[in-house]
Amino acid sequence: MNGALLERVLSAPRLPTLPMVAMRVIELTDKKDVSLKELAVTIENDQALASKVLKTVNSSFYGLTKKCTTINQAMVSLGMNAVKTLALGFSLVKMIKDSQSAGFDYEDYWQRGVYTGTAARIIASHVRGVDPDEVFLGGILQDVGMIALHQALETEYVPVLTQSGRDHRALARFESKVFEMTHADVGALMAQRWRLPDLLVSLIKFHERPTSSPLDYTNAVRVVALANVSADLLVGKEPGPNLRKFQERCSQWHAMGPDESDALLRRIGARAKELATLLKVDIGPTPTTDEILSIANDRMVQISLQAERDAEALAQKNAALLREAVTDSLTGAANRRRFNEDSAEAFAESVRDGSSMAVVFFDADKFKSINDTHGHQAGDAVLVELAMRMGKHFGDEGGLVCRYGGEEFAVVLRGKGRAEAAMIAERFRAAQAGSPIDVRETGAKAEALTVTVSVGVAALEPQTAHAFSNVEQLVRAADQAVYAAKGSGRNCVRVFNPKPKQSEAAAA
Repeated sequence: MNGALLERVLSAPRLPTLPMVAMRVIELTDKKDVSLKELAVTIENDQALASKVLKTVNSSFYGLTKKCTTINQAMVSLGMNAVKTLALGFSLVKMIKDSQSAGFDYEDYWQRGVYTGTAARIIASHVRGVDPDEVFLGGILQDVGMIALHQALETEYVPVLTQSGRDHRALARFESKVFEMTHADVGALMAQRWRLPDLLVSLIKFHERPTSSPLDYTNAVRVVALANVSADLLVGKEPGPNLRKFQERCSQWHAMGPDESDALLRRIGARAKELATLLKVDIGPTPTTDEILSIANDRMVQISLQAERDAEALAQKNAALLREAVTDSLTGAANRRRFNEDSAEAFAESVRDGSSMAVVFFDADKFKSINDTHGHQAGDAVLVELAMRMGKHFGDEGGLVCRYGGEEFAVVLRGKGRAEAAMIAERFRAAQAGSPIDVRETGAKAEALTVTVSVGVAALEPQTAHAFSNVEQLVRAADQAVYAAKGSGRNCVRVFNPKPKQSEAAAA
């Protein structure tokens, strides 16, 4: 915190000063043995103040069944704390109104204060251990530090207000960045100098960050923080998100359901306008609570639908990224990474279950000559067609076709032993040898090319499990079988046959 700047603010000549009657009320209520009569006389000495207090006490804002004609009667009916709070509230409101200056949005200031104070009082009636009148005054006074900053640093403060608009969370960030302090800090220090109760000081200081409040005042600060959300909602600021936030905090902090929280909002909306009239402050035109709730619920539906659309779009994007990560860009077959993952998974399953799985390797015969003679476009077309044909053929068998690299392909066949995998591979080899690949659109020197494949098969079976301690050994075995096929003149299938166990060999 910037100490020099803070002192400049707190010593500014135009800073609001506490009225004498408010000072006397604070002084009296600091005494443990203060009498109702003494406090009543102090308030009644300011006839205008006493009239405002009695008018409020007898209004529907408090809902007393019997009218009070004196301050003493009001204290008997409502309690000393309620009347003291009203007297302080009216005195402080008059102090702020008397200190008004150009260039500050007092309508927004009073709108926020009146709605928050009203909401805090109503919410507190549902929360154990929180005095409704104290949080009411805390809501009214929460932003008094803004008045002080504007009075003391007018030319420097107005740009900060302009930047933040009506967003008080943003305002606090800008204030902290520019002045190394916030209006909440300044307001709390002013409240301390006025000797307001520690609870009020905390309500002012932590109304934007309730999680930082002293433990003893957490519930009261949360009430004011929740009241702030209701104020933002009821004056039309982001109605959808603020309704959701209000309902969530009502549930988390005070175990209230949506119906109960909506009922609170209706009471707040009605009472806030009445309080503004009693305080004689301008809060501007506002829609009815039902209109706002209707708009907010519609907005929540839109937000929910948009969130679903965003989630679906994100899921599709992630799925596309995943496909790209495991798909060969040329052929559309799975890539080597996917082959490594799938073969390792299939191997682990076979070991665990005692089942069979096979790896089949393919190598397009004399593929280099295709590129050299007919061009790389023709070579690419051959690879794409091979991948498609393999996908159809081995897909029916539950196999995953992968481009292993260059003109090499590999297939993982779960549940297949050497004999069955070799027969499936042989059917493909024979079909491929008899089906030339059309390359007319590639600029090749021929309309179609006969492309054969050399095939190698290796399998993990219960009787050959001893030969493969890991999937890498199985893959190398399939690769060796391909080399054997190529060495046998190409266009054929060869199977890797592991050596039997020593015990089996001895028995033979």
